[in-house]
Amino acid sequence: MTVAEVSAPGLVLVVFHTYCGLLVFTHQVEHRFWAMPDDARLVLSRLNHFNLTWGFLAYGGLIVPILSLANYWVQRARISKQAARPADDRSRDPGRSAP
Repeated sequence: MTVAEVSAPGLVLVVFHTYCGLLVFTHQVEHRFWAMPDDARLVLSRLNHFNLTWGFLAYGGLIVPILSLANYWVQRARISKQAARPADDRSRDPGRSAP
């Protein structure tokens, strides 16, 4: 499994937040990386699993699984959409319009 911090042909962008903490303390981390579609799905699944296990202990723990699952589904759809585009077109940020 390989992830990158910068775009390259054939890679897809993934943005996902993880949550952990203990009751009144919550720590949120944004994970933003580029990876091959299959690797991106695997890492995304692991990050979601982390949220579903450790997110319950954070402040607002009942909301974390809902947020995590929603973000997981959105990112899965985004990965599929990016993977359907030609590889040389994927190196652009999918949130930006073409020049």
